[in-house]
Amino acid sequence: MKHATTLMGLLLAMSCYGQNAAKSTQHAPTNPPVRQNTIAAVPLPIAQVIQETQGANLVYQFTSNRVLSAEQANRWKTRFPNVYPNLLDISIDPQTQEVEIVLPSTHTSADLNSMIKRFGFSGYQLSN
Repeated sequence: MKHATTLMGLLLAMSCYGQNAAKSTQHAPTNPPVRQNTIAAVPLPIAQVIQETQGANLVYQFTSNRVLSAEQANRWKTRFPNVYPNLLDISIDPQTQEVEIVLPSTHTSADLNSMIKRFGFSGYQLSN
């Protein structure tokens, strides 16, 4: 009985080793299959932003392209100043999805563009 158990154990070990050795010697295909998304890429719209001057600051208003719940809007209001230190104020109305961003007049257009992109846009265009 001990010999049979030992023999079975050795056969099992050799079988496992053989399988692992066979897997490690296989070569990756030269052209791995390309993963294709089934969802077509929909181009993001450009935000129509209203700019107002408020003293030494600029106020930008637009409607979010992403639907934000009240909870998400509160989280974004908390996180935006951490990500964008020059942001003076942000308000997001979860009912109307209206966004208002207050920046100093010395801000860069890249900063504003980065903020607006987070609301589901590819960029922005000023409209008055």
